[in-house]
Amino acid sequence: MANLVPANYLTIKEVAKILSIHPQTASDWAREGIIPSYKINGLRRFKANEIEDWIQERGQKVLDSNLSPRLVFSWREFEKLFKGGTSMKVVQVSDSRWFCGFGGFFYRLDEHGIKRWMIWFYNESNKRVHKAVKHVTCKKEALIALEGERRIAFMKRYNPEETEENKKRINFKKLADEFMAQSTRKNKSNDRSVLKNLVSFFGNVAIAEITRPDIRRYVVESQKKGDAAGSICERLQVMRTVLNYAMEMEYELKKSPIVPKDLPKVKRRRKIPLEMDDLKLLFQVAGKEYPHMLPVLTCACMTGMRRGEIETLRWDDVDLNEHWINVKAENNKSGIEKEIAINNTLFFVLEDLKKLENEDSGYVFVYHNPRLNRVSRAPVKFHFEQIVEKAGLKGKAHFHLLRHTVASALARAGADPVSIQYMLGHANLSTTEIYLHPHEDAKRKAAELLEKQLPIGNLNGEKSALQG
Repeated sequence: MANLVPANYLTIKEVAKILSIHPQTASDWAREGIIPSYKINGLRRFKANEIEDWIQERGQKVLDSNLSPRLVFSWREFEKLFKGGTSMKVVQVSDSRWFCGFGGFFYRLDEHGIKRWMIWFYNESNKRVHKAVKHVTCKKEALIALEGERRIAFMKRYNPEETEENKKRINFKKLADEFMAQSTRKNKSNDRSVLKNLVSFFGNVAIAEITRPDIRRYVVESQKKGDAAGSICERLQVMRTVLNYAMEMEYELKKSPIVPKDLPKVKRRRKIPLEMDDLKLLFQVAGKEYPHMLPVLTCACMTGMRRGEIETLRWDDVDLNEHWINVKAENNKSGIEKEIAINNTLFFVLEDLKKLENEDSGYVFVYHNPRLNRVSRAPVKFHFEQIVEKAGLKGKAHFHLLRHTVASALARAGADPVSIQYMLGHANLSTTEIYLHPHEDAKRKAAELLEKQLPIGNLNGEKSALQG
């Protein structure tokens, strides 16, 4: 408040706040001589004690005219009000009613004879508001509650940016920027791209004002643009994460407006594992065109590792003595560290690579980059796409499908689902089940096993009886 009311002179804005009027009105009053003022170096200034005397004189005139006083307290008392003080002048107008210059308070007796206190005041829109105040037991506490409400109304009108409510309000764009600034998520670059799309739609809308209909409109607009249902759901999943962050930071948001049933249904295409003939063709093309990709394909087929896990695999993570590969949590999509056993086929390949290890690189799968004329980490994605195209399998084979092929082969071999889950690095067994594709022979075998376990054929009598 020291800045608001200086010791010597006040500015127009400071006087306007004290008088609860617009600065232009204060300037007009000063120019017309309604309030005492001075011209100092071409600037309009006011003496604090003269403004105080003017307020008291004007307040007395208003009281004498039987009108509701607008200003009945001094600027020093105003300072106490601004700070939330409780030393305002109070006038008792009846046995149960009290009046202040900025509102009043009163009580009523309930059916049990207990005092129920009420306050009234003018809010930031200059509308009279009546409000019951719980936990108030006397007029002093009622005055504290009244001054608190008046202070909130003052701040909302003259300094809205500093109110607690506005501090908790934030639009989606600012929230997205804040989220990205502190994010440590592995797929941060993808989040940035997704949020750019979301900001173009929700932009400067306050997060507290985003509703379910807004989410539905976003889905409809995205579908009109031809966006796939999976892409829309992925973006809204990122948006849900950002809104959850907002609630953790206690911004003004009670619950997320994103409801699962409002999302478009994603038709999951059944991913058919590669046949052995397709695998042989991929290995043949790789051997002729991209020989450095043969160890990569071997590792993928013998471990079921993801492309990113293979690309970032370093010799520090490989223990050839104990036959283990350690996939660190930061390189695993599920964020879980896992160990994968090295079988003989993969061991011999890694052993040969170890002899050619490039100490400067440290990566397991490298190649000689002709453009840079040095050894670099193998560009698995690009070179695998080239292999697929030259093998005539474009549209049928992609790198991630190798994981489905591995999981399906393990299931046919009789491996238990939990072991497959751990090898693939899934956090939940339900995710692993998506990768398990029973072969036709396995389906027939299951039907035959069921027939042996439940021999109900004898219960149906002769075939002629069944045929009617």
